[in-house]
Amino acid sequence: MKKNLENTGGELVASQNYDWKKVFKQEEEDDLKDYLITCREMGYGLSRMQCRRLVFEMAVKNGISVHPSWKEQEMAGLDWLKGFQSRHPELSLRKAEACSLGRAICFNQHNVGVFYDNLEALFRRKAELFANGLRIFNLDETSTKTVQTPNRIFAGKGSRRVSQNTSAEKGTLVTTCMIVNGAGQVFPSLMVFPRVNFKPPLLTDCFPGTRGLAEKSGGMTSKLFGEVMRHFISVTGSSEQRKHPGLR
Repeated sequence: MKKNLENTGGELVASQNYDWKKVFKQEEEDDLKDYLITCREMGYGLSRMQCRRLVFEMAVKNGISVHPSWKEQEMAGLDWLKGFQSRHPELSLRKAEACSLGRAICFNQHNVGVFYDNLEALFRRKAELFANGLRIFNLDETSTKTVQTPNRIFAGKGSRRVSQNTSAEKGTLVTTCMIVNGAGQVFPSLMVFPRVNFKPPLLTDCFPGTRGLAEKSGGMTSKLFGEVMRHFISVTGSSEQRKHPGLR
């Protein structure tokens, strides 16, 4: 194995040198690292398999000699990928979250800037109404499952079946619409149950004022959204006559 000789206070010490085994130059690896980061920022990050194929294509395009196994598999080896990650600790493998193309297109620097510009103009015109955050509301929906996914548990080695007791094996989807204002106040929510007809006992032990609706799929629909807005107006007291924070 090729080694480096380092001078440490008059004593020569041998240390491992892996640079001679590197396939790409440092500048080329830096370009690859920047490309991977750019792809992630654009919402098209590469997996380990895609990265290995890209590295092989990069080597072929640049006429770089590679290991025969690369040519056989048409991708870089796992050993090279591990070494590349160790040389660039700023890269890490992360579990990606799903993001729709519509949200990715709309949520950009320009659109966010326009939103805050309009918000600032609104504050300047109606500072007495919005400055304290009481009349700024956020309504968002989330899915609530009736059966939660079990966590990892300890079990004996060789156990052929490991299970965790739950209320049911398959849960049903319940959509919950939460309402919060800019001052941190939480208002009664609205829940959509996967049923044809809503039954009041479904809201047993719920937050006082919670309203229930029924939909076969358990999800929000355009037909139900009108009921959601009526519930929003009733719990927040929003109207043309009650637009001042002190009027409830």
